[in-house]
Amino acid sequence: MEAQPAVRSGVFLVRVWIEDGSVRARITESLDSTARPETAVAVAGADEIEASLHGWLEAFAMPVTRQ
Repeated sequence: MEAQPAVRSGVFLVRVWIEDGSVRARITESLDSTARPETAVAVAGADEIEASLHGWLEAFAMPVTRQ
């Protein structure tokens, strides 16, 4: 029986709230959900939230190099 390739998974979690009339977010992310480290950042505004997700998706789509 042939071994199945490992499935890669990551996490991008966004918690949002309204503060002083603006949208704010705390983003917790990891490119590998089975390992540490994860990072957490605070951002303000929909454009920053979208840019964070876009950057994370581009990084996740890159081939993984194992040492």
